[in-house]
Amino acid sequence: MKCFYIDASLAGVAGDMMLGALVDLAGDIEPLNKVCKTLEEITGARVKISAKKVHRKGILATKIIAEGFEVKVESEDLIKITKEASKMLSISKKAENFAESVIQTLLEAEKKVHGKEEENQNYHGHPHLHELGTLDTCLDVLGTAVLCDEIGFFKDSSVFCSLIAVGSGYFESSHGKLPVPAPTTLEILTKSSLEIIGGPVEGELTTPTGIAILANLVETQSKNVPSMTVERIGHGAGSKKYPIANVLRIIEGEKTQKLLQETITVLETNVDDLSGEILAYAAKQVMNQGALDVIIIPAVGKKSRPSQVVQVICRPKDAENLTETLMKETGTLGVRQTICTRNICKREILEIDYEGEKVRVKLSRNNEDKIIQVKAEYEDCQKIAEKLQLPLRVIKENVEEKARKTFGS
Repeated sequence: MKCFYIDASLAGVAGDMMLGALVDLAGDIEPLNKVCKTLEEITGARVKISAKKVHRKGILATKIIAEGFEVKVESEDLIKITKEASKMLSISKKAENFAESVIQTLLEAEKKVHGKEEENQNYHGHPHLHELGTLDTCLDVLGTAVLCDEIGFFKDSSVFCSLIAVGSGYFESSHGKLPVPAPTTLEILTKSSLEIIGGPVEGELTTPTGIAILANLVETQSKNVPSMTVERIGHGAGSKKYPIANVLRIIEGEKTQKLLQETITVLETNVDDLSGEILAYAAKQVMNQGALDVIIIPAVGKKSRPSQVVQVICRPKDAENLTETLMKETGTLGVRQTICTRNICKREILEIDYEGEKVRVKLSRNNEDKIIQVKAEYEDCQKIAEKLQLPLRVIKENVEEKARKTFGS
């Protein structure tokens, strides 16, 4: 399986650095030229883009030079331009969804940071954009979507990133001097599972656009490069010169690990005053809200009272909502949260014909596409068992055996 590792552990990430690293990785700036022409056609702005090789502390990296992108763009126009450009560029649906999600992430964070006061709203009630309100944001987001699509990020691949350096100290904004990380960057981080580290220099290393891109692109975060064979490396240069190499690095290769990995959040709380019916209902509500699994574990609590540990496994983006549901349904006053990585198999649901009936089967495969498990859908097997007047276990075994022969060993 194709694997990409985005290393932002030293110099953080910004939109122009991402574009530079992707162009360097692809060895071609033509996809960005297409984005420029599309933005010109939509907005009428006269824009130009080029790339040059620069040295950053001895590392040769690609620096993107964008001209004419200072054109002001309101928030609703940012959405319209992104959607229209995505269609005109004929990118994949996944790339299209990615671009729109990044823009929405930025807009929601801006609205949360600057409030809902009337003076911060434009005539349609959308948040007024500050540093992000230029055509440059469209270039960063659409350019990343197009290049990632060309390279293969949105195909059968895994995307990892390192811990993210954000810098330290203060930076100048349209509101004056503000602390690093920027408020919008922090707000985006509250909705993701991405982990940041301060430093290693003074200044803003990671921008809101950079973090919004990673929040919508990265599946798993790892302090170490994942097990992989390296094929290509892309280096994207930042604009500022620091005592460190101001470079974002992207490594492309083949993943050698047999199982996939994903980042999950585990929520836990202890309860000792609920009936079985209430606990069962709470578990059902949490599952309905998008939890991956709910486990209720018998335990001994305070004063040796019998109690239960309610454990919820979920995607990081759903953690806040599920925590609120758990508190509402159980009355608990606190929920523990742990972010961790788990190994998983690739899973798909397929259909086979058995005795004139369609039966759904869930196939689980490892990273080498070898079948680990075959599980026939209970309801479909039950229907056939009742029709043929045969034991359910026999039907299930026969269906799963046929599925193994049909779809591989």
